[in-house]
Amino acid sequence: MRTLWVFDYLKYPGKDLTLEELKPGDIVILGKQSPGSIWGHIGFFVERSDNIIYILGGNQAESVNIAGFRSSDFIAGKKPLYKKCYV
Repeated sequence: MRTLWVFDYLKYPGKDLTLEELKPGDIVILGKQSPGSIWGHIGFFVERSDNIIYILGGNQAESVNIAGFRSSDFIAGKKPLYKKCYV
């Protein structure tokens, strides 16, 4: 899937996951609507602590890192599709 629009990942093939079903490496789609704009972010689930979801993602403080986001911003989770690779 090649897109820059985070909400396109809601159409990503694979199993849909709830917040409680997330495991490390799963895709997390975050977002919220505010007057006049739509904010969204995507990354790989690392862990959850209280009401914070930690994800590995890019363009977080101008780098690739692990950052925390409010659980209330969770929209969807997706189980990544893996292909067998033989070396």
